[in-house]
Amino acid sequence: MKIVLDTSGLIDMIKFKCSPELFIDLVEEKVEFVVLKPVIRELEGISRNKGKKGSEAKAALMLLKAIKPDIVEMNINADKAILKFAIQTNASVLTSDKRLKNELKRHGITVFTVKRKNYIEKD
Repeated sequence: MKIVLDTSGLIDMIKFKCSPELFIDLVEEKVEFVVLKPVIRELEGISRNKGKKGSEAKAALMLLKAIKPDIVEMNINADKAILKFAIQTNASVLTSDKRLKNELKRHGITVFTVKRKNYIEKD
């Protein structure tokens, strides 16, 4: 199963200390993580900020280095890129962005959300 990682989902993984292995337990199949370049650019921009959000974005970038997702170049904004990629590849998405979640669900895309420490919900 391909799971596309959104900026908000990655930051929530850091905030709630969720391990990527939780996905494997939840879906009970091999998981292939994908991150789109616009998401990396968003995280890089946020990481330049001082404070908690900047630190969480830096940690999310380090998490990406550790899990080594497939990186896909797209030259549109992150939410549009995620929606387009998920529809084209039938991938699931990790996000806590309500507007994006609603749009993905409208297209029948499975959405994962980090709800609390070590707990990921599948919609």
